[in-house]
Amino acid sequence: MTVQANWFNKCLNFFVYSICLITLLGLGVERAVAGEPRLGLKGYDPVAYFTMGRPVEGNPQFHYVFDEVRYHFVSANHLELFLGDPDKYAPRYSGLCTMGLGAKGYKVEANPENWVIHNGQLYLTQRSFGPTVFRKAPDRWAVAALANEQVLDNAPIGTGISWW
Repeated sequence: MTVQANWFNKCLNFFVYSICLITLLGLGVERAVAGEPRLGLKGYDPVAYFTMGRPVEGNPQFHYVFDEVRYHFVSANHLELFLGDPDKYAPRYSGLCTMGLGAKGYKVEANPENWVIHNGQLYLTQRSFGPTVFRKAPDRWAVAALANEQVLDNAPIGTGISWW
């Protein structure tokens, strides 16, 4: 085998392995179906944080779309509470990570298990240390996240602000 043929085979193998890796990594990414609203809080009930003091998975039977995000609720009662005051119960930034938006201007899904209620509003973070850091300067994080959320308003999840 010639040197050129050997080099070509190595490049071809690298290309095939790269495509396989990209495909496998992409399998774990949750994708929204075109035309359907995004599932908020990964299916957890936003009202439960206030009434039960903890995150609880909702039942898809009880659902509602608010601000282009579909929320699930544990019961018809929780759905009714949400309908009575969605601005109170809906998480800030549509359930995106407050710290990601505030610190880096990055739009990323939050982990429903990492949460804080501050001034009657539900804030979520992606990482487990997020609520502790948020509590140290909640107004600072909320203002920074809001400013970056407005910049990234129509951008897809996974988008960040590039300052260069």
